[in-house]
Amino acid sequence: MESISGASDGSGSRSASVPTTRTSELDASVPLLVNLTDRERDVLALMAQGLTNKEISARLNIGRRTVDTHVDRVMSKLNATTRTRAVAEAGRLGLLSPNGGTTAPETPVPPHNLPIQLTTLVGRAEDLDEVRSALDRYRLVTLAGSGGVGKTRLAIRAGLELLPSYPDGVWFFDLSPIADPTFVASALAKVLGVRENARDPLADSIVRALAGKKALLVVDNCEHVLDCSAALVHELLRSCDNVRILATSRDRTSCVMVWECTAGRFNWNYCVDEML
Repeated sequence: MESISGASDGSGSRSASVPTTRTSELDASVPLLVNLTDRERDVLALMAQGLTNKEISARLNIGRRTVDTHVDRVMSKLNATTRTRAVAEAGRLGLLSPNGGTTAPETPVPPHNLPIQLTTLVGRAEDLDEVRSALDRYRLVTLAGSGGVGKTRLAIRAGLELLPSYPDGVWFFDLSPIADPTFVASALAKVLGVRENARDPLADSIVRALAGKKALLVVDNCEHVLDCSAALVHELLRSCDNVRILATSRDRTSCVMVWECTAGRFNWNYCVDEML
């Protein structure tokens, strides 16, 4: 069983339904985006042609060590352990053109730190449509369900597809390593580049950093730090009008709105959170 919960901008309690926009094929959706520099794209194109680092150095008239550095960065950004896997991943992401060059995005890619997924998300097109539709209507959406049902994969893919909608970025926070709930704010601050200072609570600094920004926060594995993470989330949503949050949790009891899976079909049941 898997569920999705969310909270609206309004107040009061009511029942509602989220309209579903179907997509015909998941692979035809928005391609994953990777921030490569122009020189890294040049190197990637030559890697795709099978050139060695020495040959790339001669072709681009740059030093061998410089090529080594660019190759390492390309592989790191594509989350690949070998050149072959890097080229394969670049092709899957649409970064390679048919003539062997690379393709650049027509518009600047918003910043993000979403992990690159090495495998394709299959059979979840309707689920992605539901998540996108929910985030259009609600500022807080929680994917809730038992471990291993794909909450994190679904959240990451939704964040990648929604990148163009958030010019100030889509930011991923994995709370699973946190044992002490009081470090939740520190985890968010580290990703956002917010520095602690002795004068103000860290939560206030995070709010100021996001004030006026249009961003999506993907907060993963909230179940063991619910109280602290919920308090920070509510403060962000109260103070930052253009911030939306997509969370995942194994704890269904905290869900305000539940999306239950029965016999392979998903149904939404809503109860609006009066706090948001």
